[in-house]
Amino acid sequence: MNRRELLELLAVAVPALAGLSADQRAVLEQSLSRARRRGLFDPRQFDTVDQLSEIIIPATDTPGAHAAGVAVFIEHMVADWYGEEDRAAFLAGLQDVDARSVRASGRAFIDAPADVQMAVVQQLESTLAAGDTSGFWTRFKALTVYGFYNSEPGIREVLKTPFMPGFYNGDAPVAASGGGKG
Repeated sequence: MNRRELLELLAVAVPALAGLSADQRAVLEQSLSRARRRGLFDPRQFDTVDQLSEIIIPATDTPGAHAAGVAVFIEHMVADWYGEEDRAAFLAGLQDVDARSVRASGRAFIDAPADVQMAVVQQLESTLAAGDTSGFWTRFKALTVYGFYNSEPGIREVLKTPFMPGFYNGDAPVAASGGGKG
């Protein structure tokens, strides 16, 4: 972790601990998420990723993928963890999403009406029903679910578990833990 990453983390953690309201924290986190972007996706691709992830995990009485910053997570994973071949395949998948939308409505996915967006998602779902579990949509859904359920809103408000569960007792006798017995 470099100094900048530490400062960004502290910028989120300290106000949260200091008692900022949820609205104030949301504004702060949104500005930080823009700063954390990797720049792999152009603005339209980023908006497409954001909208697709929100369709997968929409906001209800709990936050959705957009509020959890899943698009930033996906961009980070594709930019920093995917190899060149997988990254190119992911970007080609985003182009395919737009191409499907253009064929259906004459508009890119992000500019299409909600019913066209849902039709595109249903087409993508049909690839899974046909048995294709190695393509773009499978990876996209996996990244969305993983990113959401490892975000603070996913953990606290949906899973309803403590953000840092458990405790650490650094003074526990070794014998009490079952260790050291031969």
